[in-house]
Amino acid sequence: RWIIIKIIKASKKDIPDIAFIEINSGYKFRGPIKIEEEINRIKNDFIKGYDFFIEKRKRAYASVLFKDAICHADYLSVIKSEHGKGWGKLFMKLIEEKAKKKKCKRITLEVNSKNKIAIDLYKKFGYSIIEVKEKINYGRKVTKYIMEKNLNV
Repeated sequence: RWIIIKIIKASKKDIPDIAFIEINSGYKFRGPIKIEEEINRIKNDFIKGYDFFIEKRKRAYASVLFKDAICHADYLSVIKSEHGKGWGKLFMKLIEEKAKKKKCKRITLEVNSKNKIAIDLYKKFGYSIIEVKEKINYGRKVTKYIMEKNLNV
C-alpha cells in the first residue's frame, strides 16, 4: 500500500493552519504562545518574503528565506502526535532541493541548544555549528546554535 505525501507551497490562506501546527508542535523550549501572536508572526514573515511549505494534511510545515545565494531555514514544525515519523527528514530534503534550484551556496538555520533531536537531524544532513548566541525567544532567554551547510553548487 502506497502512502502519498504532498507538500505544497503555502499561501496566506494557510496562515491559520501554519499557526495551528506551530502551537501544537509540543515544542518544549518556550512558554505558551497565543494564536493571534503566532498568526501575526507568520503574516510578517510572508511580508518579509519567506516561503512557507505545508504538508497537505496539515501535520508539518517549514519556512525558508532565500536571499543573496543563502537559504535560511527558519521554522520546521511538526504536530506533536506526528513526532518521530520522518517529517523532519522529509522537510530537510525539500529545503535542500529548493535551495539548490535557487542556486543557494549554503543553507543556514538556528536551533535551540537544548533541542538535541533537531541538532542530531541537522548534523546527519551535514550541518555544523558555526556560532553560538544568546537571545530572547518567545519571552525566554535561550542559547541558540547557528548551523550551516555548504551546498557547493
